[in-house]
Amino acid sequence: MNITTYTTITSIVTILIIIFLSLSYTKRIRKKKSELISFIGTIIATFIGVFFAIYFNNKAIINQEKDTTIKLLSAANNELNLIELEIDTRLESILGSNNSIKYEIANHHFPYPTIFPKTMQNDIILKNITGSSLRAMNRQWRNLAVEYDLISNPRNIMAYSDSTLVMIVQDYKQITTFSAELINNEIQYMTNNISREELEDKIDILYQRYNMK
Repeated sequence: MNITTYTTITSIVTILIIIFLSLSYTKRIRKKKSELISFIGTIIATFIGVFFAIYFNNKAIINQEKDTTIKLLSAANNELNLIELEIDTRLESILGSNNSIKYEIANHHFPYPTIFPKTMQNDIILKNITGSSLRAMNRQWRNLAVEYDLISNPRNIMAYSDSTLVMIVQDYKQITTFSAELINNEIQYMTNNISREELEDKIDILYQRYNMK
């Protein structure tokens, strides 16, 4: 229930009380039943106070969860950005090595995110981010796991040619970049920098740009 609803209900109750107490026949009742009227007034005032206390408490909890969500998303986003840079550095080193690509990948594993997977399993995240972002992030988290297995599992590494392994590494980096951009867009939405419609458009554009499923 938002603040407008709370204010409307409270205003209606207050107006009704004023009208009731201003009616001529209630004046006689008040004279005879002043203690009862006072008691009723106290109950109504208490009700209104509790009403607003609950509202502001709920609002504080919502704001706190929103801040926590943004912090968790930011941490995951920073991690993915760092991994993207490390993938570039390692791939450049691998391509410039005298050893085979297969040997280099088998002996120097690429980094895998730890914060991002935990973030996607966090109850606060699941509760507070948009459904569109949640579905897209979950999908890319699973894609990351699949691609990483292809370039970290020795059996998989031996099954592919050097050129195919390079393509898998590039795909892995692309999914990392895509995931980071999805997170960044959700942060922009949660901080009121873009609208829900703009968020949906940005997600669609990312899928088209990276040709992702």
